[in-house]
Amino acid sequence: IDVPTVCFESSLRTHGMPYYLKIDIEGMDVVCCETLTSFDERPAYLSIESEKKDFTKLAAEFEMLEKLGYKDYQVIQQSGVSNVTEPYPAKEKEFADYRFIEGASGLFGRELEKPWLSKAEAMRTYKGVFRDYQRFGDQSAVRRNKYTRAVLEKFSKLIGRPLPGWYDTHARHPSAG
Repeated sequence: IDVPTVCFESSLRTHGMPYYLKIDIEGMDVVCCETLTSFDERPAYLSIESEKKDFTKLAAEFEMLEKLGYKDYQVIQQSGVSNVTEPYPAKEKEFADYRFIEGASGLFGRELEKPWLSKAEAMRTYKGVFRDYQRFGDQSAVRRNKYTRAVLEKFSKLIGRPLPGWYDTHARHPSAG
């Protein structure tokens, strides 16, 4: 099937720089970010699906975000996003009274509830994420075993924290104010 494509750079030149840019292109997010180096302006907020298996690739993501001028970060677990509710009154434009479905990207920008982190703090957070992912992530031995997976899921509900899934790195540019 032939599918028409649009060059990302051409789209930005035609439509302008977005306020918020969500990139999720299965391991190629940094390539998309590289396109932004051709522009003086940056999205105020940007989020990418983060690497979860190779810490050097994760570090390269942060290097690219830093190269683009981003200074503040949040590490957001995407599992459980269906339990997230938007703040009222809205901190980003208008209140939409929207319920996110599982697998959605969720909130962004000023509506994120956690404090913004420095690059060093975000990298330390990801070290814990990587450790948990090795032990309990979807490719771990305990998750592949249906009996231990069931125990883990019950434990997850008991502690009120989802099992490690995928994470997004949210970045805030100094121009966001």
